[in-house]
Formats: sequence, structure tokens, C-alpha cells
Amino acid sequence: MDSVFIKVSTKDRLPLESGLYLTNNGHVHFLSGCKRFMGCDPKWWLEEVELPTEDEILEYARDEEGLEDYDMEQDVFVDGANYILNTLKGEKR
Repeated sequence: MDSVFIKVSTKDRLPLESGLYLTNNGHVHFLSGCKRFMGCDPKWWLEEVELPTEDEILEYARDEEGLEDYDMEQDVFVDGANYILNTLKGEKR
């Protein structure tokens, strides 16, 4: 499965799990029990987000419309989502 990393402000949200995270201060341990980073107060941290597969995008489009087959609006949605997905994977340059 492919993934991307997003920059998250510590003012907006902290990680849910303890672990080592890349921050503006380098790699820093986060302790979920006390909800803080060890030894520093970073401004942001990177969160890994898994990208959906093309099949998951198609399934989402079908579920949203409640239809078995494509219609024009779903075609546009799925094509756009696949374009973004492929760009994030580095397949479109």
C-alpha cells in the first residue's frame, strides 16, 4: 500500500500513539500517556496517511451514489481521484 506524509501542527492535533515522529526538531519520541513530545515542543510533526487503491475509490463513488454502474458524475470523480492518487505516487510527472 502506498502512503504519503502530511504536516500536522501540534496546535491542531497530537499523535494518537506513542512512538518516534519526524518533527521540525528532528526525530522526537512522543508519549501518548502524557500527551507530549520528550525534551522539546515541536511546532509540527509528520503523519503517515495510506492512499486508497483505485478499487477503493471506485467503491466509494458507487456507494455515494447508491448505484451499481458508473454515471458521468462518478466518472469525473473517479478520474480526478485516480489522477491525484497517481500524482502522489509519483506516476504522473
